[in-house]
Amino acid sequence: MEKILLAVDFSKHTPALISVALDLSYFLGTRLHILHVTGMPNHHIDLPNLDLEKVKDQKLEALKMQMEEFTSADFQKIKITLEVKIGFPGTVIQDIAEREEADLIIMGMASKTKERIIGSIAIQVLNESDISVFLVPPGFQYQGIDHILYCGNFDFRDLGAVNYFSRWLKAFDATFTYTHFVDSKEKESEAAFKMKLLKDTYKQRKRIKTQVLKGGTFRDAMMDFAKLSKADLVVYLSKRKTLLQRFLGLDSVEDMIQKTVLPVMVIKDKSIENREEEA
Repeated sequence: MEKILLAVDFSKHTPALISVALDLSYFLGTRLHILHVTGMPNHHIDLPNLDLEKVKDQKLEALKMQMEEFTSADFQKIKITLEVKIGFPGTVIQDIAEREEADLIIMGMASKTKERIIGSIAIQVLNESDISVFLVPPGFQYQGIDHILYCGNFDFRDLGAVNYFSRWLKAFDATFTYTHFVDSKEKESEAAFKMKLLKDTYKQRKRIKTQVLKGGTFRDAMMDFAKLSKADLVVYLSKRKTLLQRFLGLDSVEDMIQKTVLPVMVIKDKSIENREEEA
């Protein structure tokens, strides 16, 4: 991992997002590109003579002022660049992430409605981007990463995802728990067998744990265990979707995120492939 892209919107949650991005950049040794996208003005409603360049300059100055609040000597070591763009946020965030060759996109989940935690821009980036996405829920107080909870399905790609976090575990001195949910007794015995194989595979890596979750729904079991185990981050591997699922925008991960009070990271195949190339 070489670069992180942080998307900010100047909401009350922005300082928390910056804290997360700075901490990850510092411990993982990456560069940080901070982006604010101002929505495309509607000339039928807004002032027709609006100076867009002036708007961008004002937003950039506001972003610089906000960054002045983070004065830690450690953070001064991070190579940080700032940028303001005008356009459709979900699309621009993806375009800039590609241009910057970012390895991770960090953004807030905040929605404009009380019924949903995750907003439409975050959903768009999550569904469309090939780059892994780290989502921070509103009101979350970041205190570091000591325990990462991974939701696995004994997919071959899971091994790539586990290996992807090797650098994180070392950098944060964190533990990693591979979890799998079962909804029947028959599946429980099969899961126990596969978990044993997984334990044997990683027996030399003491930071990696395993846990079979059962009872209730996947979402409830995961959230209950996250609370019990004091997890700091919940991780999902992005599922390969059918053409119909892509067309309809269906994603079970999105459903899970709606109830979370913890940051959620969705790993994309591109991150796993890049990790294998580094190895």
